[in-house]
Amino acid sequence: MANKAETRAYIKNFVHHIETQFEKHVKVIQKDPEQNGIVEQKHQHLLNVTQALLFSIRFASFFLVFCSLNAAYLQLHSHSILATYFTF
Repeated sequence: MANKAETRAYIKNFVHHIETQFEKHVKVIQKDPEQNGIVEQKHQHLLNVTQALLFSIRFASFFLVFCSLNAAYLQLHSHSILATYFTF
């Protein structure tokens, strides 16, 4: 998908595929704005960690991709590391 304008066509194709593949009727497609807010907060946190990594090691913005990948890795694995040490 190149832009948001194509979303409607993709949804129509998806609904048509579900109805023909599984012989079921799609009644409702729900949009959950609360979930979007949570995702936006996670993206903002990821960008903040990336900027902190760039600032702390004094790299140029050329290394933004590498720092963002490392920030994503740290964010995903920090919860699992804490969970192994602290069992409730």
